Amino acid sequence: MLAETEWAGGHADQARQILKSLAELYRQEGRKDLAIGRARRLAELSQEDPETQDYLATLMAEADRLEEAIEIWRALAERQAREGNIDDALFRYTRILELLP
Repeated sequence: MLAETEWAGGHADQARQILKSLAELYRQEGRKDLAIGRARRLAELSQEDPETQDYLATLMAEADRLEEAIEIWRALAERQAREGNIDDALFRYTRILELLP
């Protein structure tokens, strides 16, 4: 895969962009599992990026994989709260509440 080659070659930004583009393409085509797979790999390569984690959780929610989406948002909210990013943490907790019945 091109993204893995870019990553191995030290081109992390290009690898991330390729994965994000593929995920979004699959999302637009309605191929949710493939979109989630690319987004999951992107999240593995960008563990410290909250927007990437949020993107993965959003795809999970869109695919009705609510438990997984909630877990990602919960972990992200807890990390952001520990880091003092209270507004960001509250935003993620609000996303979780919106999914609950």
